[in-house]
This record gives sequence, C-alpha cells and structure tokens, in this order.
Amino acid sequence: HCSFGRIFVLIAIGRIEEAFIALEQLPVKDERACEVYFKLGRRLFDNHRLEESLEAFQQALRIAPGLAGTHYNIGMIYETWAMHQQAATAYEQALALNADMIDAHVRLSKMYIKLYRTQDALAQIDEAIRHEGEKSDTCNIGAQAHMQQLDHKRAAELFQRAVHLEPDNR
Repeated sequence: HCSFGRIFVLIAIGRIEEAFIALEQLPVKDERACEVYFKLGRRLFDNHRLEESLEAFQQALRIAPGLAGTHYNIGMIYETWAMHQQAATAYEQALALNADMIDAHVRLSKMYIKLYRTQDALAQIDEAIRHEGEKSDTCNIGAQAHMQQLDHKRAAELFQRAVHLEPDNR
C-alpha cells in the first residue's frame, strides 16, 4: 500500500509507471487522487506520452468532473493530435467551468479558425482581450480570422498592431 506522498515523489522523479500502479491500488479515489492524476497527466504530457496523459486526465475527471484545468489539458492533447473538434469541445467545457481562462479562449479561437467557425473565433479573441488586454498573439489570431473572412484590410491592421505590440515577434 502506497501513500499519496510517495506517489507524488514517484511522479517527481520520473517513475511514472510505478506511480500509475500505486495510484490504481489506492482504496479511495478522492480529491487527493484527483490531484495526483492531474500531476501525472501533466508529467506524461510534458514527456510526450499523450495517450497515457489523456488516460490520467480522464481518471481525474471521473473523480472531479468540475475542474476546468483538466478539461483544458485534455483539449491540449486533442489539439496536439490535430483533433480540432474534440479540442474545441474540451476548451468549451473548461470555459463553461471557468470563463476567466484566457489561454482557453485563445486556444479555442485557434480551433474555431481551423473549423472555419470564424465568427466564434473572433468572439473568443474578444473575450481574451477583454480579460487580458490586447496582446501580440491575440492580434495575430484575430488577423488570421479576418483573413479567413477575406477582410484583408482588417487583417493587415491587426498584423501591424501585433508587430507594434511585440516588434521581435514577426
């Protein structure tokens, strides 16, 4: 029988398989287990072990389905796999739980562009700007959406604004 502390140590030192086995053997699946699954999912994601990372995040959701960060991380996995609709759904779920997740708004806007949902993409960029102010990245994404709408004038304005905000990011 293994404690949560030992499982955290196993994750921290990269002994992922042992951590997974120990976690599965725990008799109670509570908030601590959810936190462990989340940390395990992040570690696996960082090590490009996406299938296992998705499994860990899904286990975390089974315990605590209302955690926006878990949905967000699942979206990042789907985005990495170019599964744009699934990524968009995960980001939407994250935002339904926490509308202040700026990164989720930005990533969701990128997915919407890939799905040709241009108006939805622009709405998400507007939300990100409302929360965080205008940034180079949000201007670039907005410009891409306007290009998709064939509004080249507005796209050019936003690309210029992005360069003005961050001259080294061309």
